[in-house]
Amino acid sequence: MAAYGDPDHAPVPGPVLLLQGTDDHDVPPAWTDDITRHLRALGSPSITQHTYPGADHDQILTASTCDTLTYLRAVP
Repeated sequence: MAAYGDPDHAPVPGPVLLLQGTDDHDVPPAWTDDITRHLRALGSPSITQHTYPGADHDQILTASTCDTLTYLRAVP
């Protein structure tokens, strides 16, 4: 983990993809928004967040498949 930084106190050096469903009750959307803001404020260079209207915690993988594949293809 140390190779990836300490996201509580220092920027994450590599790309980060955050996926959030608006109907997720396990991980509330506000938490993901807070994490995104926090990582950007620390200066993390590549933070990408996608939000999926109507998706809950169990539906996020299906809802995000196309965006995830596009993201992964673009990561060096």
